[in-house]
Amino acid sequence: MLSAEELNALPYGAIELDAAGLILSYNQAEGALAGLDPARVIGKNFFKQIAPCTDVQSFHGQFNKFLQSSAGMESFKFKFPFPDRLVKVNITLISTDRMTAFVLIQAFT
Repeated sequence: MLSAEELNALPYGAIELDAAGLILSYNQAEGALAGLDPARVIGKNFFKQIAPCTDVQSFHGQFNKFLQSSAGMESFKFKFPFPDRLVKVNITLISTDRMTAFVLIQAFT
């Protein structure tokens, strides 16, 4: 498990979610990308409260399928429809223990 300092040193977004979608950790790079204060999102449901645009098969469904699989890592592309812009991202899911996973988010053009 990475410390808060190590997570915040990453140059891309990193969110740790439990199987229910609750946010366990949320780094500063993701806060800057999403325009959210990381301290205010901890404990909230990512799919329902923070990023409801991800509560679709192509993201939430992929996340659930990933947790049920034996894969250690999986990647896919997604588009975040922010109110003022569309952000294309690469999503990488990394398993920690089948009950939690890191969601790494890297924007691209």
